[in-house]
Amino acid sequence: MAIEDLRKKLKPVSVAVMEGQDKKLNDTLGIKEYSGRDGHKIEDGRNLFRIYPPHEPVDENGIANPFAEPKVITYLPAMVADKDKDGNFLKDGDKVRLKLGVKPVFNSKVHGKLDSKRNPLTKDLVEEFIRIANEKAKTLTSKEEKERFLLPIYGAYSPDPKLRVNGIVYQPKWEVYADKIKGDQSIGYTSVFKPLEIGKAVKNRMNVISAMESANEPLGTDPYTDLDEGRAVVIVYKKDATDPKDYYTTEIDTATVEVEVMGGKKGKILRTFPITDDQLEVFAKAKPLTEVYRNVFKRSDLDTQLTGLKMLDEKYKMGIVETEEFQAIAEELMEQYPAEVKKGEETSQESSSDDEPMTTSTTTLPVTTKTTTVGVRTDLPFDEDKDEFSDYTRDDLKEYNKDNNCGILVKPASQYTDEQFREDLRTWVRSQNVKANTETTIPEVDSATKHLGPETDKLNEVETKAPLSAKEKLELLKKKNTVV
Repeated sequence: MAIEDLRKKLKPVSVAVMEGQDKKLNDTLGIKEYSGRDGHKIEDGRNLFRIYPPHEPVDENGIANPFAEPKVITYLPAMVADKDKDGNFLKDGDKVRLKLGVKPVFNSKVHGKLDSKRNPLTKDLVEEFIRIANEKAKTLTSKEEKERFLLPIYGAYSPDPKLRVNGIVYQPKWEVYADKIKGDQSIGYTSVFKPLEIGKAVKNRMNVISAMESANEPLGTDPYTDLDEGRAVVIVYKKDATDPKDYYTTEIDTATVEVEVMGGKKGKILRTFPITDDQLEVFAKAKPLTEVYRNVFKRSDLDTQLTGLKMLDEKYKMGIVETEEFQAIAEELMEQYPAEVKKGEETSQESSSDDEPMTTSTTTLPVTTKTTTVGVRTDLPFDEDKDEFSDYTRDDLKEYNKDNNCGILVKPASQYTDEQFREDLRTWVRSQNVKANTETTIPEVDSATKHLGPETDKLNEVETKAPLSAKEKLELLKKKNTVV
């Protein structure tokens, strides 16, 4: 797109869009009232920034885009690459050495799948972990017990970094494109274009300033992003503040410049920072923030969440990951965010994270069995390559587990593969063989019906009519296990 056309297209953002965006983010995260990228640093003291508008004024659904995109991450425990003081990877042979650290991970409700109105389509696993933890904390008797139990989630602030405990709750931030401006009118200005991350205090203040500055304007646009008349924002950072709310002070630039007016007289006007064509070319080449932060949550992020939460849960003995409620939510998300298929490779939802190896577990609940007087077959060839469970889908396996009260805890597919599920069902059937009355002599049957018992004619009749449904397969398998 030509610079002239781009200049015509880019417009300042309305205040209503800015405030509406923040309200939606708060609603999404349930708030009542990472940077990963090489962006600007808000240094101690006074910082001056000139904000750019969004690359596209509206999205594909005709909804106005704000100039700031929400960026919601948390840091979770993870095994990360070990580096020396110069940033070089440490290796053991050909493999990079790993150490216990933390990883940033997106919130899936903000950065995952959205509908046409930008509402989230899925839950977020970290949020659900926190919700279940809060519900469990309500059952504790004393305030001290509750605070101690929730410490790994909410953390504890202290001016002394050694005493500070980092929690896992999300801290909403926003990212904008901006020029950092240095210099003054007498010697000229220099500017550097980069992404800028701002926190809640700065963003809220910018919204207030926009509302005040545009109070008399019918369109109510922000004062920062107009290409020709945009004003700078001043952010003062006090790194030695003892109260977190005093770290940042944000105001709009009120400096003035002298201009010549009618009759040769001079007057003063508020200083603006027009965007030049050269600056606009640099901006045009930058990746739009909507592409950086919208619909970018993927399976590997979910695996990072699951791994980190499991490590946290085990370290503090919280007992949340193993609950049926958490496991059901995790498996639901696994289905909504299937494993990424790499070119030239076959992957499935049962594959683990691309970033970290998953720890699998085959823990089962205590087995509850029904009393029965029928004989149970003992000649099932589970040691062969194929048996009845081999062709079962995950849903078939779940249905069998439920209908027969096998008592097997079904974990998410990344932790508990279909084959592990099948093997646990085989083990359960073996255990029933030992417990049940096995005195009945069972005649040998031909190979076509060996795994399904003696009702050959009935089976053949079913097969000639239509393929077996999951329910029909389960019924046949029950008959195979039992002889009246």
